[in-house]
Amino acid sequence: MKKKLLSIILLSSIIVKSQDYQTVKSDIVYFFNKEILNAGDYARTIKIDSTHYLAGDSILFPNKNIQACLFPIEYDGYYTPYGASWIGEKVIIKPDGNNLFFNVMGDTISIQTKANLNETWLAYQLFDSTKIYATITNHDTLSYLGLTDSVKTISFQAFDNNLQSISHSINSKEILLSKHYGFISTFNYYLFPEYNPNYVGMLNDELQVCNLLGFDNSSIGINNLKWFEVFDFQVNDELHIDHLYPNPPNYIRDEQIYRYIGRQDYGMDSIKYTIEIEKLNIFGLSYPNFDTLYNIDTIVEVVYPNQNFDLLSRQAFLDTIWGNASFYSNLMSNDGLVKLENWNNEQFDSPQTDDSCYYNNGNFENYTNYEEKVNYRKGLGGPYYSYTTDNGVVPHHRQLVYYLKGTEEWGTPLNLVSSINEKRQNSEFTIFPNPASDYVVVVTNEKLQVESCEVLDLTGKLVKSFPFGETEKGLIIDISDLEQGIYIVKVGSQTHKFIIE
Repeated sequence: MKKKLLSIILLSSIIVKSQDYQTVKSDIVYFFNKEILNAGDYARTIKIDSTHYLAGDSILFPNKNIQACLFPIEYDGYYTPYGASWIGEKVIIKPDGNNLFFNVMGDTISIQTKANLNETWLAYQLFDSTKIYATITNHDTLSYLGLTDSVKTISFQAFDNNLQSISHSINSKEILLSKHYGFISTFNYYLFPEYNPNYVGMLNDELQVCNLLGFDNSSIGINNLKWFEVFDFQVNDELHIDHLYPNPPNYIRDEQIYRYIGRQDYGMDSIKYTIEIEKLNIFGLSYPNFDTLYNIDTIVEVVYPNQNFDLLSRQAFLDTIWGNASFYSNLMSNDGLVKLENWNNEQFDSPQTDDSCYYNNGNFENYTNYEEKVNYRKGLGGPYYSYTTDNGVVPHHRQLVYYLKGTEEWGTPLNLVSSINEKRQNSEFTIFPNPASDYVVVVTNEKLQVESCEVLDLTGKLVKSFPFGETEKGLIIDISDLEQGIYIVKVGSQTHKFIIE
């Protein structure tokens, strides 16, 4: 409770210079989501990067977003990391309380923040045709995200040039404006009043109300998910991960258990973890002829800051890969618990001399849920993903199947020993220990009738050969004279790999 009250006091203290009911505060980072959520929707942000003052007006410039480049039709598919915010390129705060927003075509949207109950004004006009009027339809005290404040409800109605009401998607839609915190709900003003297919390359972001999710760096709602929050583990935390990464025709799968047994913090510079990793590697060409490698090891892993990951949702950063300038952006889920790598736009021949527009390589928002893209989870690490290649034939994934965080437990834990035993039951022979250093033991089942056991290197060259007696079901092979590496044991037509350390 003290933390929440402190956050409210701090927020109040930093906005005392703002007008009452000002739509956007320059010292608050806002998170919003769309009222009607679709698969792949993400938290959108408002952050004021700079403020200018001109003739009594305050001009706020929100952070840049990825937007389509407004080229002729032959350049459809180009995007810029220097595009306007979803609330527009700038916001002008007039001394009389008129807050002006600007859409993609430079048209003005007016929000009269000092208007009284039942007062109406012209909010938007499209040339000499459509007019949109706004009215204060309610003024009351409301509670939202644990905050209680005086809130104005603004409703909208579209008219023709003769002031006759017309059908429009904005009719009956409402936004909420708080006295001390600004918008509680609002529109995408960059595409206001609705998506227009004549705007080449525009994202089809239909007119929807966007609702406040929280303020960054506070206890109010969600916060920007950061790298150290993703990799925030305590002693005795445990993660179980299933990692499938086939390379046809080979099947390769790792089942891994991470047990955190030590943690040391170095301020904001790094976190050092000591981790026990139990791992079962399963590989081969086809079932049941899979080989297994079982290992338990202890490692030290250091987590360093990741400035690009810590950027706000859809805030672009540039990089150069294979000689091409590319830009990237992370998206954050509406609950603030997941961030994912969304797209990578490679630069093609740009029609602009300032090289600010990049061609979309096909990954732009090409997903239906967060599991399909590389994602990181608060307090649960990453990366995690699930997708298919080769026309949907070959699956790949790295999935969290179980975790234990303090007293919180989720999923079904892996039992690597049971997996090994099941593998042995379906195999005609097994080898152990694996990895090994001095010897390996080969044990066959009763159905296998063979005369010899061979050890091969990875090129197929015969290294050792041992006879099997008619009644022998086990054989100890001396490998102390062999160099470190991966070898193959062949018994009859079946093979298993093993490692010499």
